[in-house]
Amino acid sequence: MKTLPFIIPGALGLLLALSLTSCSTSGSSSPQTAASGQPAPEANSSSAGAPSVAGATPVSLANIFNIVGIVPDNSQFTDSLDGDGNDCSSNVIHDSCSWKGVPFQLGSASKGANVVTCNGQTIPLPAGKFSKLEMLATGVNGAQASQNFVITYSDPSLDQTNTQSVSDWYQPDGNTGEAQVIDMDYRDQSDGSRDDEPFYIYGYSFDLKSGGTATGLVLPSNNNLKVFAVTLVP
Repeated sequence: MKTLPFIIPGALGLLLALSLTSCSTSGSSSPQTAASGQPAPEANSSSAGAPSVAGATPVSLANIFNIVGIVPDNSQFTDSLDGDGNDCSSNVIHDSCSWKGVPFQLGSASKGANVVTCNGQTIPLPAGKFSKLEMLATGVNGAQASQNFVITYSDPSLDQTNTQSVSDWYQPDGNTGEAQVIDMDYRDQSDGSRDDEPFYIYGYSFDLKSGGTATGLVLPSNNNLKVFAVTLVP
């Protein structure tokens, strides 16, 4: 779904260049503004960076990926991120990414399925003491409001539900708790052509309960919600 986002030039746009994101992009670092008229937090800038977070642990999604949502340019395909013949380009987003110094491992465009379509499945989390769960995701076919992400613990009494609204990949809404992490200048279409419009993948951060050991992330049952990567932070 495409809706033309509302862009604010000037001083507000300039502030967005002060990003702490170093995810791979097409090379454009032009500031973006949320459709709400407020600056979207931490919009992508290829020139900015942050020290790596020690002990951050990317979560393997190899056994969870269930759709091809990232393809090389000029590819022809039938499976697609939005069900309408559109995918992210691996020429724009690569296998790895960093946001606020936190590393993420994205799916490879050469190994089959590389994105998670949410259908209520659980992502197992590695054992360890962590303070945050960070996630890269986006919505398709419109914004996906009030999505429930449940973090389970070894002690079930600590299980927690995090309710988060997720913007559509074409229109940032500037939701609370949402940051523009990967800015893409285009997406690939199933006939091998390009759709030269801006698209986005967003970042989300959930606090983990101290004194507990998180064991899983239960995703919402919503096929229009796509998860690209998850990392645990000490």
